[in-house]
Amino acid sequence: MLPPHLGGEIVEHPLSIEARNSSDDPDVTDVPGWCKRAVRQVQAKVYGSQFAEYFEGDDAKQCSENFAGSEYEVPEGHGTAVGDIFFYDDHGPHGHVGIRIPGNRLWENSIVHGSGNQGGKGTRWLKRVGTPTRVVRLPWKDRKRG
Repeated sequence: MLPPHLGGEIVEHPLSIEARNSSDDPDVTDVPGWCKRAVRQVQAKVYGSQFAEYFEGDDAKQCSENFAGSEYEVPEGHGTAVGDIFFYDDHGPHGHVGIRIPGNRLWENSIVHGSGNQGGKGTRWLKRVGTPTRVVRLPWKDRKRG
């Protein structure tokens, strides 16, 4: 599944755009550690309720399991792209989830001290977060119009 191109330029995935715009959005939770809720709220701004069933459950680990084996899971070794959802099932008892944005960064809601996001919404370098245990790529679509 390749991203659409306009005039030879790669267009940024709408999920990545919405994540970057959500850092100051009061409708997206900034309660430290509510990573799954923040990612669910961001994706709902792009897709509405289309993927709600995958975001059910108590934490990021359950959400990751919901995507396991789905058509949206990126097989290991197939690379990652801006707009992909990264799951870290090995980060604590509840796991962690964020959205890849440009510049090799992860948009997230984290409680990790020293992450640079003051224990809430923000970004970290991918290399500081580590290798995701599952990568999910939702389809391209136009952002919902207000």
